[in-house]
Amino acid sequence: GESLNLTFPFILDNNELVQKQKYTELITNWTSTPEGKKYSSFGQVGVDHNDEFKFCFIEFKIPYGKFMSGKGDVFDYWQDTVNEFNEIAPEGVNKAYQTSTFAWAWIATEDSFVVSALQGVAIAIPLAFLCLILSTQNWIISLYATSAIVA
Repeated sequence: GESLNLTFPFILDNNELVQKQKYTELITNWTSTPEGKKYSSFGQVGVDHNDEFKFCFIEFKIPYGKFMSGKGDVFDYWQDTVNEFNEIAPEGVNKAYQTSTFAWAWIATEDSFVVSALQGVAIAIPLAFLCLILSTQNWIISLYATSAIVA
């Protein structure tokens, strides 16, 4: 878009049919260039046998690390951005969605790990206290031993 001085959404004509034809022509011409061929050969731009534009795949990197906190906020920001694009996009190309290899899927998994760990501690400490009371038959020693486990 930038090389053609166009911004999203690309308005090439006010007539919907002419707009669709010009946009398809724009994409088809671009996929004939060396840069465009690179994307179309990897299946990132889809044009059917009637030379009608069907889809495009846009990939870019975001600052993301395995141990980064606030991943949910990053996901929400990009989801809001996708929703904004879908709102202003013409019908037929307003169904964009975001995905990632594993980053977004791990957000829910990591949250579940934390919840599971806390539940495990909440179950283990009282059980350890109960076992110590039964084995020592002294609640004070059991309390000291349990507090040593927690600390």
